[in-house]
Amino acid sequence: MEEHISAIFDGDEKQIAYAERVIAHPPTGTIPCMAVDSNGDISATTTTSGLSWKIPGRVGDSPIMGGLLRRQ
Repeated sequence: MEEHISAIFDGDEKQIAYAERVIAHPPTGTIPCMAVDSNGDISATTTTSGLSWKIPGRVGDSPIMGGLLRRQ
């Protein structure tokens, strides 16, 4: 696992140490909520731990959900 983390952060010891702390003691997770109304319209939201726990280079859950649910 250390080899993969090192590769992700290009050997940056400070970022590697941070990622290892988060992996060892994960913060609270993402809380999703989705609903479909009587017209079939979908609504969704999500909460995350915010920027304080964001690992550099990781795309958060909120933009992924927003991209998947966007209607043309």
